[in-house]
Amino acid sequence: MSRRALAVILVAAASGLLVGSQATCRVSERLLGSVPAGIIATVVSRDGLHVAYAVQNGGKQLVVIDGKPGPEYDGISAGNLVFSPDGKHVLYVARKGDKQLVIVDG
Repeated sequence: MSRRALAVILVAAASGLLVGSQATCRVSERLLGSVPAGIIATVVSRDGLHVAYAVQNGGKQLVVIDGKPGPEYDGISAGNLVFSPDGKHVLYVARKGDKQLVIVDG
């Protein structure tokens, strides 16, 4: 065993990450919803409490934020789907006809 591997094991043991340790954390699991086919882009807020994704719906595209679908557009720019640093706002660029729109909070 290398010194590095031994150091990782010792740190994990000291921090309570190994099975059988006295760790005092709780893990829970909850279904938030199903994930549809045709996802174009996904983003999770920095705090990990919010998720948004762009999805193809027939000939249109839309963004779903925390399970709530937004309006349909002709296209969504996948590289521009972002949460604000505090996770309270979401921004993306959409196309409707020949117009480019900046969408903030829907």
